[in-house]
Amino acid sequence: MAKLHYPTRMAKSSLAILDHPQGISGLMIDFNYFISSGRNEVNDLINDHDVHIIKTEEKNKHGTGTFTVYRIADRTNAEKVIKVLNGERMKCGLESLTQAEIDFYLSQFKE
Repeated sequence: MAKLHYPTRMAKSSLAILDHPQGISGLMIDFNYFISSGRNEVNDLINDHDVHIIKTEEKNKHGTGTFTVYRIADRTNAEKVIKVLNGERMKCGLESLTQAEIDFYLSQFKE
């Protein structure tokens, strides 16, 4: 089996929601992480990996529409996302996140 190219779509989406503990919109995932329809991978985290992601509908600045903001619910769910991210890294032949990186991400989430 050939190695996958890192970062995969799932890795990018996982990093996006880990990097933004206060929440990130689907559009910002797409724009900042160079991925189209990143919300699909967020839904895969919810449906396939049993991660609790809080979805909040917010109005745009003009009040003409809404967008969804995705946020990891708590530290336990952040650990699940880190596990998924490490799995994606392993598929691509990379090492897992270091303990310092894991501790940094987990420190941003409540128990």
